[in-house]
Amino acid sequence: TPFRFLATAYVDIFRGVPLLLVAGLLNVAKGQDLAIQALRAPALRAAHLLVVGHGPWEVDLRALAQRAGVAQRVHFLGWRSDLARIYGAVDWLLLPSRWEAMPYVVLEALACGTPVVATPVDGAREILTAATCGVLSPSTDLDALSSTLDNALRLPESTRLAYGRAGQRLVAEEYSVDRMLDRLQALYSQILQVAA
Repeated sequence: TPFRFLATAYVDIFRGVPLLLVAGLLNVAKGQDLAIQALRAPALRAAHLLVVGHGPWEVDLRALAQRAGVAQRVHFLGWRSDLARIYGAVDWLLLPSRWEAMPYVVLEALACGTPVVATPVDGAREILTAATCGVLSPSTDLDALSSTLDNALRLPESTRLAYGRAGQRLVAEEYSVDRMLDRLQALYSQILQVAA
């Protein structure tokens, strides 16, 4: 079962329902509050959200889930060392960030074949427009994110799986350690040429 990382009680809950994941430090920049509120949209009422990470905002996020009436569909898993297995069990990684530099969680998910729904923040915008491996919200606004999620969940399973495969190819071709070292070496060479 893909849910081996979870308590047995969760397995039946998650079988056959859309399963979303947000992963990262729990703080305002990462936008987990937007992900929780998005679950109130009528089209997302069947979806469950896994929240992986820890941080000072956890108490507030739990309270928000209660107030929004979605607490039974928001599952706080804390910090996890087995994130690769979790990526393999969910339908979509959700990156609801308000701002980012380079969201490595997107690359991690894509490497595992998990497609991404993201706000148009730095890094995610470039990654998701380089290959058809996810869906980009037009803004960080809650309504835009909810609508984007709705559209993503309506995509055929074959499309979602194709996005996952495209993401794996993108990471292998453009974001491998060797590729990044080659680019870093080329950058240093350019700097040395300018300085000479």
